Amino acid sequence: MSSAVLCRRRSIQVESAQAAVALDVQMSFNQRGLWWVEPSFANLIAAPGARACGVLYLLTARELAALKRWEFLGYRDQVVHVQTANGDTVSAHAFLARWPGKAKPPSQRYLNLLIAGAIENRLPEAFIDALRTQPTAPLPLSFLRRRR
Repeated sequence: MSSAVLCRRRSIQVESAQAAVALDVQMSFNQRGLWWVEPSFANLIAAPGARACGVLYLLTARELAALKRWEFLGYRDQVVHVQTANGDTVSAHAFLARWPGKAKPPSQRYLNLLIAGAIENRLPEAFIDALRTQPTAPLPLSFLRRRR
């Protein structure tokens, strides 16, 4: 997630942030969106042996509770194992879809937020390239407006 969303839009204060890899999970766009706004959102799904690039944020207990309030409707908090850049493996909170659906392409708007966060946090170029080539879906409301 980009700091523009996490810090500015959601007012979450981050102690520190670092690129990391979540172990035994993979990213999927199978978190159901609101069809008229966003077709799908990112989610982590269990996948033994897989790895998902992301950002490891250090938050106070108060800030974690605030983030949980933002995410409680669509996501559940689950502990995952994460490998840091220096090779340490730590336990971390991740938000996984409560009711995952079928994977669908995200909107370009949402994907741009993920790309911005990946660049900002210096995630691997291969991951950023994969995001850049991810198929996208048009925003449904913008499609409806064009039909008029």
